[in-house]
Amino acid sequence: MPDRPEPQVARDFYAAMKAHSIEGVSALLDSDVVWHVPGRHSRSGTYLGRESTIGLFDNFSRAKKREIDVEDVLCGERFVMVLVRVIERSAAPNESRFVHVIRTRNGRICESWHFDEDQSRLDERLDERS
Repeated sequence: MPDRPEPQVARDFYAAMKAHSIEGVSALLDSDVVWHVPGRHSRSGTYLGRESTIGLFDNFSRAKKREIDVEDVLCGERFVMVLVRVIERSAAPNESRFVHVIRTRNGRICESWHFDEDQSRLDERLDERS
């Protein structure tokens, strides 16, 4: 029987991201986490393990002009789904939404998938920053 999903892990993860706390994020990741990043931008791919995944977050956490708003956390039988709105306050302001699907194990995130509302626009924006 699979582990029951833990919605509080998702809430805590986004609180740590909002606080730009790499230590807080790291504590919520399983040592063998698998983090899937969709798209065609330079950071897309599958990240294996906590260290690799933290490297990805370190890049994102530096974007202090980004506001992350968790609109809802949904819990199914196997996964937690987070509906997220991101507002970027930069020279080219942008607002977008994505769904973050999380599998948890023992109070930590062990696998993750993101589904953006406009993946091609996100690819362009992330490659502009690289």
